[in-house]
Amino acid sequence: MSLSICKNCGLEVKSNMKTCPQCGGTSITLKCKNCGNELTPNEKMCSKCNYSNNILMEVIIESCFALAIWGVIVLFILVVSNFK
Repeated sequence: MSLSICKNCGLEVKSNMKTCPQCGGTSITLKCKNCGNELTPNEKMCSKCNYSNNILMEVIIESCFALAIWGVIVLFILVVSNFK
């Protein structure tokens, strides 16, 4: 997941957070995961390195990966239980 930087205290926070958990600040800026360049909230591509910072796509990919792992686990359990 992409990281953001709190402008008040400098803490790195998840980019989907609206406020900083450390200081409560609301001035949060996004950082490119690839090069660390500061992004505007609407930028989907980093202007410095052209890395895609699409947070929604990251969440979808992470969810699909987790679902695939659970699918493999369930399949393994079903196969093992049929051999007993």
